[in-house]
Amino acid sequence: MRNRLLILVFSLGLTTVLVKAQSTIKLSDFTSFMGIKRGDTFHKVKQLLGEPAETEILSDKIGFLYYPLSGDTEIIITYLVETGKVENIAIEEYDHSVIDFLNSRHLSETKLKVLDMNAAELIDLFGPSESSSSDFVYYSKEVELGLFFFENDVKVYKTINISWEWE
Repeated sequence: MRNRLLILVFSLGLTTVLVKAQSTIKLSDFTSFMGIKRGDTFHKVKQLLGEPAETEILSDKIGFLYYPLSGDTEIIITYLVETGKVENIAIEEYDHSVIDFLNSRHLSETKLKVLDMNAAELIDLFGPSESSSSDFVYYSKEVELGLFFFENDVKVYKTINISWEWE
């Protein structure tokens, strides 16, 4: 993981302008996403994102909240039924409808820009992927970040998956 700070100095006649570029995204930044923080419960998700279109509980252990957006684009939240704590956030087939949805909920998420990066930019930002496939998967003590890209004749599909480990 690399964190960079870029400072540019421009001389404009008698005036010198100092521009400080924003630090790059770090893996540890993904301990929060879309206003949801590691340790939050599904109740907080509902406060932030509203009521899901569908819910599901598997084996009395794992719960799912489904927020379909446009076409096949969907936000899926997974939580532990026993504690209610969010364990996973996934955005399937990311497109502009995610930004529109977040804006409608008065939320924003600058870390979504990783889905617009190419392989070289992702490797420069986070290092080589820890996955043996062509996907980009990164692990830390607090978070697992998966970025998955596949394409067909029509478009490139982008998925982000964020998992938080619990003791």
